[in-house]
Amino acid sequence: SGAIHLANYYRDQLAETGVLKGAAGASVRHALLPLSLATGTTAVGLATLAVSVLVPIKMFGIFSAIGVVVSFIILITLIPACLELFPPKLRLGAAGSEEDGDSWRPIEESPWWGVGEWITRHNVSVATICLLVMAGIGYGMTRVESSVQLMRLFSPQARIRQDYRWLEKKLGPLVPMEILIRCDQEKCDLNFLERMELVDEIQREIGELGEVGSSLSTVTFGRSLDVGGGGIGGAAGRVFGLNARTRRSVLNRRLVAHRDEFLDGDYLREAKVVSDEGTRDQELWRISARVSATKEVDYAEFKRDLQSKIDPILASYKSDGTHGISVDYTGLVPLVYKAQHSLLDGLIAGFISDFAIIVLVMVLLCRAASAGLVLLLPAAFPAVVVFGGMGWGNALLKSFGTGNLLIDIGTVMAPCVALGVTVDDVVHFMLWFRRGISDGMDRKQATMLAYKGCARAMYQSWGVIGIGLSVFSLSPFGPTQRFGHMMLSMLTVALVGNLVLLPALLAGPLGDIFGWSVLRLNRKRSEKQDQRRVKTEAGTDALPQPHVLPEPATKQVVHA
Repeated sequence: SGAIHLANYYRDQLAETGVLKGAAGASVRHALLPLSLATGTTAVGLATLAVSVLVPIKMFGIFSAIGVVVSFIILITLIPACLELFPPKLRLGAAGSEEDGDSWRPIEESPWWGVGEWITRHNVSVATICLLVMAGIGYGMTRVESSVQLMRLFSPQARIRQDYRWLEKKLGPLVPMEILIRCDQEKCDLNFLERMELVDEIQREIGELGEVGSSLSTVTFGRSLDVGGGGIGGAAGRVFGLNARTRRSVLNRRLVAHRDEFLDGDYLREAKVVSDEGTRDQELWRISARVSATKEVDYAEFKRDLQSKIDPILASYKSDGTHGISVDYTGLVPLVYKAQHSLLDGLIAGFISDFAIIVLVMVLLCRAASAGLVLLLPAAFPAVVVFGGMGWGNALLKSFGTGNLLIDIGTVMAPCVALGVTVDDVVHFMLWFRRGISDGMDRKQATMLAYKGCARAMYQSWGVIGIGLSVFSLSPFGPTQRFGHMMLSMLTVALVGNLVLLPALLAGPLGDIFGWSVLRLNRKRSEKQDQRRVKTEAGTDALPQPHVLPEPATKQVVHA
C-alpha cells in the first residue's frame, strides 16, 4: 500500500514539474511522514502481541513487526534509488493522451473526481447515511458466534473430513477427552477397591452425556466390582458363604495383587507432586472419553456438563469424610479449545491495541482529539460492517435451519492485516487535508486536494492487495480460505469508507473542527518561530559604536 502511494507521488511530481532528476527524492519527502506514521503505529501494535503466552501469536507479532519495518526501509531506499537509476518512460497529461490511449491521466479527468465533488457537496447526507448503515449492520456483531471445532479447519470436501465421518459412523467418536482423578496417598483413606468404585461411578455418569460415545478406564480392564451377586466376586461369595464385608475384603486383596499390572497399562499411574506443602505421593486414575469430531460440539459447554456430573460425586465423598480427591480435565479437546480461544482472544486484543495506538498517535501528532475521531470512524468502518454482516447472516441461517456463519482463526486474522492498509490510506488522506487547510483552503477544497493526492492510490491498493490476496480463498485449508474471503470483503468495504465516508466527514462540521485545530497549531508554531527570530535578531545589550562626523579642515568662528 505504501509503495503504491509512493509511486503515485512520483507520477504527480513528474506531472507537475516534468523533470525526472530528483523526482524520486521529492516523492519520498512527500510520503515520508504518512509512511513512517503508518509503519510505526502498525509495527508497535503488532509487537504488543509478543507478550502472548501462545507461541504462534508471539511469533506472528514479532515477525510481522519486523517485516513491516523492513518493508518501510526498502520502500524509502530501494524504490527511490531504482526510480532514479531506471526512470520509467511515462506519457503524462494531454500530450501523452493524444499518442497513447493507455497513458496516465490526471485524476480530475477520472470518474472518481466527479464522485468526490458530489460527496463534498452533499457531505452531511452522505456521512449520515454511512453512519446509519454502520450502526445498523454493526448491531449484528451482537449475534456473532465463534467456532474452534477442529474439522472446520478443513473444507467440507477435504479427505480428512470424509475419513473422520466414515470412521465415526463405523466405530464411534474419535476425539479424546481425558478426566484425571487425583488421590492423595496421605489424605485419601479409600482402599484400592473403593477407588475403583469411585472411577466406575464417574465413568457411568459421564457415559449418560449425549456428546460422549464411549469411555475407557482401569475399571474397563479389571474384574467386575459387583460384590452383591452378579459378578465374579458375587459368585465366589455365594460358593464360600462369605458376607458382604468379607467379600469386599477378598476382592480388594485380589485387585491389589494385580496392581502392578494396572500400573503397566495406560490408565493408572503413581506420581510425586511438588507443592507448597512439600512433595506428596498421588495416585492418578485416568478416564478417557471419546467425543465426535464431525459434530459442532461446544467444548466449553461440554466441560461444564462434565463438571455437573462429577462435582456432586466428589461432594458426597467429601461429606462422608473422604478428602484428598481432585479432578483435572485434559486431553485434546480442552487443549485445542484453550489454544484456539487464546488465538482468537489474542488476535482480537491485538486488533484493538493496534487501533488504540494508531488513534492515540494521530491525536498527539495533530494535537487534536478530532483527528482521532476522524481516523476512528473510517478505520473501524470495514471491521464493523463485515463482522456485523456476518452476525446478521449467522442469525438468518440459524432461523431457517440451514447452517451458520461462524468466526474462526482465519476470519479474525483478516482485520489485523486489513487495518494496516486502511490506516495507511486514511493517514495519507488526512495529512493531505491538513496540508490544504494550512495552505489557506476551506474544508471542501482541502478534501478535494486530498482526493487528488490519494484517491487513485486507494483504489489501486484495493485492486492489487484485495484481489491479490483473494487467491487464498482457493485453499483447501479452512482458515486460509476464509482469510482470502475476508480480506477481499474488508478491503472493499474499507475502500468505500475511505473514498465516501472519510471525505464526507472532512467536508462537514467535523472537518471544520479538525481544520480549526490545524490552524491553531500552525499559529502556535508561527508565534514560536517569531519569538526565536526576535531573540536572534534583537542585537546585544552593548552600546553601539558612536558615529562621529569628520572635523572640518578649518574652524569657523561666528560672532554675534
